[in-house]
Amino acid sequence: MESTIDRAIQKLTKKLKNGFKDTVKIHILGEGSIIIDHLGVRRSDETAECTVTATEKTFKSILDGKTKVQVAILSKKLTINGNIAPIMKLGSFLS
Repeated sequence: MESTIDRAIQKLTKKLKNGFKDTVKIHILGEGSIIIDHLGVRRSDETAECTVTATEKTFKSILDGKTKVQVAILSKKLTINGNIAPIMKLGSFLS
């Protein structure tokens, strides 16, 4: 079975063919982290200007289009450390 991180990497790689101007780290509890930046999308635990932490269930719901990033932030299902602007820009590419 494909992991949530692998699904996110595949989905974002297709949508962000030219990379992403900002640097965002998405940490999925119990699975690991991915980095999205000008180089593309990859499994990594590097530092970023914005780090988003979520449970696998929450992030899967975002990837499936059932939950919007903004709603997850407002309902405190996503924890954000750093600059919030990059994840708001990235939100439309996640669902």
